[in-house]
Amino acid sequence: MKKLVIALAIIAVAVHAAEFQWPGWGCKDVALLQQQMELAPTDYWKMTVAVVLAVAQNPPADFAAACTVIDNAITAIKPDATDAERTMRKKQYAYCTSQWLVDAWQYCKANPSDYDKHYLLKTPAQLGETADSYCDLVYPLLTAGIKNPAQAGRAIKAYCIQLPKSNIPRPERFAKLQMLNDIYTAKLIEDKAAWGDVIAQIRTVMELYK
Repeated sequence: MKKLVIALAIIAVAVHAAEFQWPGWGCKDVALLQQQMELAPTDYWKMTVAVVLAVAQNPPADFAAACTVIDNAITAIKPDATDAERTMRKKQYAYCTSQWLVDAWQYCKANPSDYDKHYLLKTPAQLGETADSYCDLVYPLLTAGIKNPAQAGRAIKAYCIQLPKSNIPRPERFAKLQMLNDIYTAKLIEDKAAWGDVIAQIRTVMELYK
């Protein structure tokens, strides 16, 4: 009997999850968002929909106002949410809707976390940075070693696009790329196919500065 109850519970959760459809970050349909929040299969998705719903009901004029709306939405769903959870959601909403990016990026710098690497895939202009300041921000992230090859590839591409626009001397550009080559070539041992394109990208740009 106990096994039957557990099996039925699993089926119910699966059916519930199958009915859930993410409305998207730009959704303004309050009724749809309320419906999907009830159908959300996990706490993560429930919170995500709750944030979008709150913004749809109380459109903020700027990032500071958005932070207040998001905080209130989180408190309603999870009063004991940590500062880290709240911070991530504020960064996530601004990033995923491409709103208030300059202010949101300043918030990232004042409240650093692993989520900030997503912002560094934007252009310097979108973040209110110059090519030089952007390169200074991305390089430590790259040398720390990005574990996901797709994310690493995108970040390295963004860095290489801005490198020739910077005032970094050519010999120093080569030295920095050489360091990245050393760091990421070691990852070929983990997955040659996944990391091969990343290393090829670095070495191609290195040829420019030999």
